[in-house]
Amino acid sequence: MDEQVDVYSSYETELDQLLNRLGQNHPFYLETLTYKTRLRENINQTQLHGDTETRRSERSQIMAQLNKLALSALGIPFSELHVTLQKESDECLPRINNPMSLVEPSVEGPVWIILERVQRAWSQANQEEAIRLCRGAMRCASDHPTRTGVAMAQLYLADAQARCNNIKDAVYYAGRAATNFGRVEKCHNQMVAHLLQARLTQASQNASDAMIFYEDALKACDHCQKLNKETDQGKQKVCRQIIEEIQQAQRDIYEDSTYQYIQGCLLKHIPILQLSDEPTVTLKSSKTVECVTIRDSTFAP
Repeated sequence: MDEQVDVYSSYETELDQLLNRLGQNHPFYLETLTYKTRLRENINQTQLHGDTETRRSERSQIMAQLNKLALSALGIPFSELHVTLQKESDECLPRINNPMSLVEPSVEGPVWIILERVQRAWSQANQEEAIRLCRGAMRCASDHPTRTGVAMAQLYLADAQARCNNIKDAVYYAGRAATNFGRVEKCHNQMVAHLLQARLTQASQNASDAMIFYEDALKACDHCQKLNKETDQGKQKVCRQIIEEIQQAQRDIYEDSTYQYIQGCLLKHIPILQLSDEPTVTLKSSKTVECVTIRDSTFAP
């Protein structure tokens, strides 16, 4: 059942991505909004009353139409859109999309020996072994108490939880790691922990928390720049690149929040669309949407 819920959730996320890519002035925008409304109603009925052959057939028709529409508008079938957009995102934001690639080994001894084994386990796609080792690193850090060791173990455990889709636990452990790194002036790894929090909350559609964590990451990055101002030009360059990527991610969140608000206005004013064979139906809103004024991140119709 949980797997099915995840599939339904992914449909809505991918539809949001399609709408965002099209933009509200695109001729297929309102048509896509209508398909989203129909799909949402179908999923709601399925979750409330159970699935039926009729509902499965309707979902299949909607997905077929979305594939045609996305292919016509973007040159990408709807079923491949998420992978394509993720690839583009990884290319645009290569550092902050993979925060753990930025980790600096700032601990030695038995804890780091275990964490190196965690890396090997992930490279071999051995998920159970990696999580077991992460928990072992946490116990080892408790037996050999250094704040840096504890922080590193917490950061790796956060990554392990994220890979297992335990987002709430991942954000929690990343936050604890960030706090401990901050107390020992390990600002680079503190930044990594905040970036992990930000990317996880952003992926979970929690824009407000993501913006807070990005701001925390910017502060840690700024502190790191000041510490290395005279000694390490390489780190200075990396910090500048990370700051640029964070600022781009913040702009993406802001633009997506604007889109979500406008979309909510439009959804109230579109008619129900009967399924057609081709994505060529021209729609007109039954009511004109009032002008939206945007000032300082506050949206008011």
